Amino acid sequence: MDFCKVLRAICAGVVVILAGAPCRAADYQPFDWVPAPPGAGILMGYYQFATHSELTNTITGAVKNSHLDSHIGIARYLYYNEAFGHPFVLDLIVPFGALTDGRIGGNPAGTASGIAGQFKQDFGLLLRIAKVL
Repeated sequence: MDFCKVLRAICAGVVVILAGAPCRAADYQPFDWVPAPPGAGILMGYYQFATHSELTNTITGAVKNSHLDSHIGIARYLYYNEAFGHPFVLDLIVPFGALTDGRIGGNPAGTASGIAGQFKQDFGLLLRIAKVL
């Protein structure tokens, strides 16, 4: 067989395999990669409330007459600046919350609240891609 025919057959096989592969795409939104001006500080807060009326255990199944309310919040501070001509963001995240009105099978389970034991501190460097946008 001729080398060119073998090479064409291999390339055709690769094209057929790649054509049948599922497509994947990232869903970026406008301004996802655009940093705020240097020196800008942004304080954000997130809050979620949920109520649960049934406890499900994988071994024993559902436990009736159970309840739990959760109040979960996140305080987040972003600080934008530049270092060596590249924009960066300092991202400080402090989760906090409370679990209240806890009952398991009608018996009180107590409450819990506080700030998460470990603070999350991210230092993200937005490289040239952020400068281009």
